[in-house]
Parts: sequence; structure tokens; C-alpha cells
Amino acid sequence: RPRRPDANVGVGLALSMEHNGLQIVLMEPDSPAALSHAIHRGDVLKAVDGVTTVGCTTEEALAMLYGKPGSDVTLTLKGGGPGTTPRDVKLVRGPDSQDATFDATAQRRKARC
Repeated sequence: RPRRPDANVGVGLALSMEHNGLQIVLMEPDSPAALSHAIHRGDVLKAVDGVTTVGCTTEEALAMLYGKPGSDVTLTLKGGGPGTTPRDVKLVRGPDSQDATFDATAQRRKARC
């Protein structure tokens, strides 16, 4: 399906609400997130462009990740282990990440039904 030139795109992440916050559970191969080599499964998303994701639903956080193709987005991530410090990862939203960012929690719920 062709994408409109003004359509928003993501960075290729799958998020799940876990006890420690919004956790990265998957990355789409060849997505901006995967190609950065700076994001890891189990990382917790703490902020997007300096706006906290603490208290956000997965849907709200996903909306924050979307933007114009080629635009910059900075993710603040914390590793899953104790004592890790948050780090910023700057990505460029990719033209091929239209449907890459999705809610893994909803996918798991669907799988159980």
C-alpha cells in the first residue's frame, strides 16, 4: 500500500508495559532502532524528546515516537539491570518504519484469545 508523503512514521520499536515501565521487546529488522546498535531488548523507555513516558500508556508513548519521515527523535533509555544510568539515543525516523512501531502488549493479548 503506498504511503502518503506527509504520513508519520516510527522507528521500528515494539513496546510492552512491564512492572518497571515501557520496555522494548522487539525491533523491526533494518529499522532505525535496530540499525543504531544502541538500543537493546529489555531497555526501558524513559522519555521521548525530553518528555517523560513515566505514567504513559503504550499508546501514548507510541504516538510520541511517530513523526515526519527523516525527522530526528531522541529516546532516553535505561538498561534493564539495577544501577544502570539513563542514556540518550538519537534516531532519524525511517521511511520504511510506517507500521513498525506497535503495541506488543496488545499483540500478546490477541495471541491468548
